[in-house]
Amino acid sequence: MKKKILILICVVILILAFLIFLLLNGIIIPTKLEAEKYEIKGIDVSEYQGTIDWKKIENQGINFAFIKATEGSKSKDNCFDFNYKEIKNTNLLLGIYHFFSFESSGYEQYVNYKNVVGKIEDDDDIFLPIIDVEYYGKYKRNNVHKENFKNELQEMLGELEKTYRIKPIIYTTTAFYNDYIKNEFKNYDIWIRNIYQKPVLEENREWKFWQYTGKGRLNGYEGEEWFIDLNVFNGTKENFDNYIKSKKEEKRMNFNKEKIKEKLKEESTVTNIYKALITNIENNILTLKTEEGETLKIILEDETKVFNARTNENYKIENIKVNDKVNLENILKKDGIITLTDKTKILIIRDIHGEELKKELLNSEVDFRVEYIIEKGNNYILKGEITDWYYITDYNLAERFEIEVLVNNNTQILGITGKTKEQLKYLYGNTIYITFDKNELKKGKLVAINIEVMGC
Repeated sequence: MKKKILILICVVILILAFLIFLLLNGIIIPTKLEAEKYEIKGIDVSEYQGTIDWKKIENQGINFAFIKATEGSKSKDNCFDFNYKEIKNTNLLLGIYHFFSFESSGYEQYVNYKNVVGKIEDDDDIFLPIIDVEYYGKYKRNNVHKENFKNELQEMLGELEKTYRIKPIIYTTTAFYNDYIKNEFKNYDIWIRNIYQKPVLEENREWKFWQYTGKGRLNGYEGEEWFIDLNVFNGTKENFDNYIKSKKEEKRMNFNKEKIKEKLKEESTVTNIYKALITNIENNILTLKTEEGETLKIILEDETKVFNARTNENYKIENIKVNDKVNLENILKKDGIITLTDKTKILIIRDIHGEELKKELLNSEVDFRVEYIIEKGNNYILKGEITDWYYITDYNLAERFEIEVLVNNNTQILGITGKTKEQLKYLYGNTIYITFDKNELKKGKLVAINIEVMGC
C-alpha cells in the first residue's frame, strides 16, 4: 500500500513538473483562449528581443507594437532607434514606453524620454506615449510611498501630454494597479498585465490593452530573449480604427490649441459691440473693462491700427488716456474677426467662465465635438469640446470649452428614439448639434435632450 502511494506521489510530481515545464516554455498559455476572443493583437519589445524584422512581425496578424525607449532619468533602450525607424515602414500602431523609476523625479524622467524620442510635428502620424509603472528590485509590494509616487507620475504624465499632444497610457501589473492606480488617474487609458486571467478593473473603468502573456513566440526577432510579450486591444477592429482616429483628432485639436496660443496668446473673438473704459495702461498694454463685464487687453505699438478682416477696413485708435471712453463699435463687430497689421498687436481676453458659459448655453444650441464616449449605467457621457461658432468664420479661431455631457438612454440620437448605444458609435470624432435640458442647465448640469450630426 505504501509503495502504491509513493508511486502515486511520484506520478503527481512528474505531471506537475511537466506542466510547469510547459508553462515556462510558453507551450501552455493559461489566458490564450480568453485572449483569442479579441480581434486586435499586439506585442511589446525592448532590446532583449534584439533585431526585429517588423514586416515579418506585422504579417503574423499583429496590429500594434509598443517599444521601449527609456528608463529612469538616464537610460535608453539600445534598440529604440532601429525599432522606431523600421516601424514607420509598417501599418502598425506605435506605442513608445518608458520604464518609471521610483528613484528619480517625474520631470527628470520626462526630460530623458523627450531627449530620446524627440519632438513631433503637426502631421497625421501618431504614437502613443506610455509610462510603465510596476514593482522592481527592492521596491516590493506596498513599499512605494504613495503620495510621492502619485505626484511624480502625474508630473511626467502632464509633461508628456503637453509635448506630444496625446494623453499618455499607463502600463501596470494587476498587483501594482490594485495598490496604487485603482480609483486614481481616471483620465488615462490603462494597459495592464495579467498572465493568469482576463483583468477586471473597478466599476465604470475598463482596460484598453491587456498583456496576457510574457511567453509568446513569433518569427522575426533575434535577441537573447526567446519569448515576446503578447497583448490584445479591448474591442473590435472597428473600435480599434475609431480609437486611432480619435487619437489623431486629439493630437490635431491640441496642436491647433497650441497654434492659437502661440499666434494670438489668449486672444479671442469679440462677441459684442464694445464701449470700454480703460482701467490701466502699463508697458503699452491697455486693460479695458467692458460694460458687459469682460476684460480686454490691447497691446499698442508705434502705429495703433486695427484691421477688420470682415470689412477689409482699417481703424486707428489715437491719443488714448486712462479713464477715456473708447468706442470700438466700428472695429469690434460681433460677426467680424480682428486680425493684425504688421505693426499692430491687439490681444483680446474674454472672461467667460461658469455663469457666463451657462448663459450662452441657455440662449442657444451649441456645436460639440465628440472625443470620447463612456457608458455609465443607463446613461452615457460624451467627453469633448463645445465650439463657439456663432461669432466667427474661421474654425481655428473658435473658442472652446472642454466639458462632459450626460446623455440619457432615451435621448433622441440622430432623430431616432432608442438604441442609443448603437447610434452613439457614429458620433466619434464628429461635430454634432446638441440641445441641452434648460432646467438642468440652470442647476449647472449639462444634460442632452437632443443630438444631431451637423448638416443633417
